[in-house]
Amino acid sequence: MVKFDQTVLSDHEKGLHGDCTRAVVYTIAQKDLNLPHPIDHENPSQWNMEFFEKLEEQGYVLDFFPNNEKDHWPRFVGRSGISPRGIPHMVVWDREKNEMFHDPHPSRNGLVPGTEDG
Repeated sequence: MVKFDQTVLSDHEKGLHGDCTRAVVYTIAQKDLNLPHPIDHENPSQWNMEFFEKLEEQGYVLDFFPNNEKDHWPRFVGRSGISPRGIPHMVVWDREKNEMFHDPHPSRNGLVPGTEDG
């Protein structure tokens, strides 16, 4: 499986937000979908809706799976939490092995235990 890395790293002093979500989507889709940055640069507390629109135009959709339906989840999912750098982060999680498959950040440090969603 091809693992995609972030191309933008967070630097909040410069107003930059990392694109770990985009790298996770590319890894799960197994291709570069040429999507815009997932964070709205005008309002960094919001998602960039163009990211989702372009994703759907290519036949993909991000979805949240209810915890009571875990038997129907795909093997590889995006899992979010807090990175050791103290900021929100997303990694590719392998549900069969119940472990991180890929951290798109160059540190490869993953998520702080106990902060993960799911």
